[in-house]
Amino acid sequence: MKRHIVYISALILIICTAVFPQAVRADNPGIMPQYTVLWEKGRISLTCTVALDRDSMPFPRAREQAEKNIDEFAPRNFWNAVSGLPYNSTGSLLEYVESIAQENERRMIMESISVISGKGVKLSSVVTADLRTLQVTYEYPFYGASGLAVPFIRHTDMAPPGSDLGYQSTRRYSGIVIYAKGELPAWGKNGTAKVMPAMFPKIWALVPNPTGDTIENVYSVEKTAPDSVRKWGMCQYFVKADESAQLERAGRFPLQIMAFGVYGKNNTDPIISREAADQILKNPDNLLLLSSGRVVIIVDETSQSL
Repeated sequence: MKRHIVYISALILIICTAVFPQAVRADNPGIMPQYTVLWEKGRISLTCTVALDRDSMPFPRAREQAEKNIDEFAPRNFWNAVSGLPYNSTGSLLEYVESIAQENERRMIMESISVISGKGVKLSSVVTADLRTLQVTYEYPFYGASGLAVPFIRHTDMAPPGSDLGYQSTRRYSGIVIYAKGELPAWGKNGTAKVMPAMFPKIWALVPNPTGDTIENVYSVEKTAPDSVRKWGMCQYFVKADESAQLERAGRFPLQIMAFGVYGKNNTDPIISREAADQILKNPDNLLLLSSGRVVIIVDETSQSL
């Protein structure tokens, strides 16, 4: 097993070297990157700061050279930012790539990320008041034609929505809003944890059992239409309930659910009650809400700085 892990890690390094040649260069010219993950907006903001070389060249040329250096290293900095993002409840994007058995598939994902890394929108390029430092900010989307999520969407058909959790007649809703704020009991662990955003989270339902309660998957990326995931992801995160902000995603009459637990190594997956799951799974119209990604999750924090 250890030999296999070493092999996979070495292979990822080779792939990164091929598609991100800047990643193995040791002459990064003093660039200080800072990443902010804007989960609510589905974007990553990358700000690169570098000192201007005013000692060996005039200001206009120093500024031009500094911006050129930042642009050159932006793809490497982009991958450094996204590789550690939670893919799902079990690992990061990098860990997911490492877990793929087929080398060709890994290479295709990395090549796609390389293309995406070059399509960031430059939001600003500002020199500080003392004319000594340049700050350049880029923004990259999670979704859409150039979205980071696109290379990771590998399914073409949706999996069945879930097994029979019981019977309950239910009304039709316009969306699903899950309140998952605060510390929640962590399933399979001692203590509590907060629900953290992820690229492809899952939703689980508690299934009472005389021999011990279990949880059953209600929602995962495989149960979402691929086109919907490419368009806007599986869900949208917010820090507070705001009907107007959530209108596009959840509509005017959403099913509102309280999460009472969290699951996964990364604490990304809310756990809901069996009754709440029944309200979704026992109505074909509500099942469409899952397949089209009309899900909002209210958490404590949606922006993460790295």
